[in-house]
Amino acid sequence: ETEAISDTKHTITDIYRLPGLKVTLLIFTVFCLLITNFHAIGSLISMILSVLVIFNFTLPLILQGNNPILVCLASCLLLVPISFYLSHGFNKKAHLAASSSLITLAFAAIITLLFTKLSSLTGLSTEEARFLMFGETAGLNFKGILFGGIMISLIGILDDITITQVSVVEKLKKTSQNVYKQAMHIGQDHIASLINTIFLIYAGAALPTLLLFASSPQSIAGLINFEPIAEEIIRSIIGSSSLILAVPISTWLANKKIKS
Repeated sequence: ETEAISDTKHTITDIYRLPGLKVTLLIFTVFCLLITNFHAIGSLISMILSVLVIFNFTLPLILQGNNPILVCLASCLLLVPISFYLSHGFNKKAHLAASSSLITLAFAAIITLLFTKLSSLTGLSTEEARFLMFGETAGLNFKGILFGGIMISLIGILDDITITQVSVVEKLKKTSQNVYKQAMHIGQDHIASLINTIFLIYAGAALPTLLLFASSPQSIAGLINFEPIAEEIIRSIIGSSSLILAVPISTWLANKKIKS
């Protein structure tokens, strides 16, 4: 008998990375749990739930043609309680930090719309966005997607700053007078360090893009004017502005609601 010759064709699309990713995630999880004495388990669960929200709620609704601004704002309303309550527990401190973050996000939404409009950003600066311009995804609102991405990225930053400020006020209430003023001094130090951190995070993520444009014979002004660079600058400014807003908002709210 002659063996049947299969007509099946196979195409190599990429390196199979899943085994390495699984091992990396396992090491990261064990590391987090051991170092934090299992206190980070809530944060790990919130990270998993955040991924599920984005992949099962945010992305499908945007792909269906819904307004990405509204979809991402709704996603933020889901992600804030998931992030805060699973990471910090269901308590007054988490309530105040979550409330402060939502108030800050409302201001950040206005700032984002204003700054992206002033900078004439199109949302098409990345190669991925340009791929989405063709086929079934051609009708997507790319400016709205840019807005939504910025808003979702702010949640993690706001978690850090608001929970810290509420904790500071809680501690100072037990021992000090002039709590708001002292907490603001601490918050200002936090802002000073995080503003540079935000810039370095975005600069690091955009390093290949920066190298590409830096290698061309352009002036600094010409480089900054390119949309990929301008977009990273605007992201950094919006992130920093949100941090600056979050400190007085969370400090004031905690000072009003936490009793001595």
